[in-house]
Amino acid sequence: MSDYVSVTIAGLHRMLPIYHTHDDTYMGSLDLYGDVEFTVACATALIAKMPPFDLIIAAEPKPLPLVHEIARQMGLMQYIVARKTCHNFINTPISVDVSDITKQRYTALYLDPFDAELMRYKRVMIIDDLISDGYTVRAVEKLVKIVGGTVCCKMCIVAAGDAAYRDDILCLHQLPALRADGTVT
Repeated sequence: MSDYVSVTIAGLHRMLPIYHTHDDTYMGSLDLYGDVEFTVACATALIAKMPPFDLIIAAEPKPLPLVHEIARQMGLMQYIVARKTCHNFINTPISVDVSDITKQRYTALYLDPFDAELMRYKRVMIIDDLISDGYTVRAVEKLVKIVGGTVCCKMCIVAAGDAAYRDDILCLHQLPALRADGTVT
């Protein structure tokens, strides 16, 4: 199997490194850090697909450059960050457990009560860079529901593995999971 998978997303060609997720499963990895051209193009393409919403939320850290660019292009003054670390500046955080397939461990997401109040009775869009198993997105969705918001849409640049076949995720590109021999699972 090659070390990379070739993709064209938002009109730009990129080589995504392939990584081992678990068992005999491999998939392409997406890293926006430092790739301004790609981040801007993907933000523009996602904005074109967006339904009406009130707020955006993303789990840190990987999709934050994308979310920031979406907010910048749309003139939004704010977005919500579900944090993977319970910082001491978050008083009485709201949290949910999440399985992190990338790091192959269990962790949690934390939400500041101030941000939670902003989402109450609002249409909230979940943004991610890459959705594969969907554990993080489900945890973010659970946070939104706990605080009284409504998830209006789940969007990502790449839906990979099982997520590539889901109809509840809007994405720019679908990427199947691979076996060690390079065939689709």
